Amino acid sequence: LKCNLVLYLILYEDNTLYVMGGETDHRSLYSVERYDPRLGQWQEMPAMREVNSYCSSAAIGSHIYCCEGLGSCMERFDLRANRWDVINFWEEREFYEIFVVNNKLYSVSGEAIARYDDVENKWLCEFKFDESREWDTATGLQMGNYVRL
Repeated sequence: LKCNLVLYLILYEDNTLYVMGGETDHRSLYSVERYDPRLGQWQEMPAMREVNSYCSSAAIGSHIYCCEGLGSCMERFDLRANRWDVINFWEEREFYEIFVVNNKLYSVSGEAIARYDDVENKWLCEFKFDESREWDTATGLQMGNYVRL
């Protein structure tokens, strides 16, 4: 890595480690770097357009999704085209997580769980919590979807 980071995101996909966003000296970064352990080398990737610190990410097929932890920005990186595209997020949230279950992208926040429809390019609310929650997190497992509340 080129610099010391805080609030960054690490994603391990297809035997490659991706480090996205973060902050250094109170400045948010848009940078993306990947590490190939087979070669023992870091490689700079195309920078994100908007997303930076407090990120959450997930991967489906040849796409990496990264969402900003504050606000409503989400981006998708196409590994084949080597570029980022901005995706509209369904609602402005703080500190939400994205995860994959059965090749579907989900988001969990303090109030709801939503699923991304990549054909229609829109988010669909799947579940609303009875009361608002803080600092929630989620992960996708092959046997199902678990949300730690």
